[in-house]
Amino acid sequence: MERVSITKDIVEELKRLQMESGVGPGALLRGQKDVPKGLNSGTIFGWKRQTVKTARRDQLEWVLKRWREVTPVVSVTPELIKEIEAQLRRTGITPRALIARIDPPLDKLRPELVTRWVKGTTKTARQDHLDAVLDALRVAPDARPREKRAYIGRDKFQRRLEFDDALRIALEVERERTGIQASEMLKYFYRGKVPKGLNAGMISAWINNDPQTVPAELYEWTVAAWRALPDADKDR
Repeated sequence: MERVSITKDIVEELKRLQMESGVGPGALLRGQKDVPKGLNSGTIFGWKRQTVKTARRDQLEWVLKRWREVTPVVSVTPELIKEIEAQLRRTGITPRALIARIDPPLDKLRPELVTRWVKGTTKTARQDHLDAVLDALRVAPDARPREKRAYIGRDKFQRRLEFDDALRIALEVERERTGIQASEMLKYFYRGKVPKGLNAGMISAWINNDPQTVPAELYEWTVAAWRALPDADKDR
């Protein structure tokens, strides 16, 4: 088998490809059916560490080709988070509706992933995922203004919040992140702990009917309760 020298340029490219892809030698080989005979993760580590000075040409070319084909992984910076948040507010669409706009669908791109970017719990993203989300948001039209329903009368909740898109989206984001509806949350997760006067119908009305104001105590409790629940699916 022909052998080639492991030059400094090759070492640097191997390290760069691993860093950009987020895929290590073991993961690169896992599940592949056309791996050249004798190639394993130890071989690749040896090239990178320069403890091995030459490589079989077919093995090296296979590794470089496979690593170059992996979609790069990039950082989700604070600037990107701000843009995604601003675009969600501008368009009034939820992460679930946003993902539905992306055609063709991308593998493993789910609404919960977008939510985790915004919340800062996931710090990196596949480049194609991030590009698709930003492209879909940037071309989406502005949200159509909805008529506010004025609150008439008084109740025991004297402190009220002006209800805007940011408050509505905060509720929708947590509902989609957890995969738990308001009725399920109140009935199964917080039975006996729900503030008096709060029910699933009220939360649904906040999201769907765009009221002018909402009781601050009940709204704040609802957001905090949803945020305390785990993600719908950790296996991403």
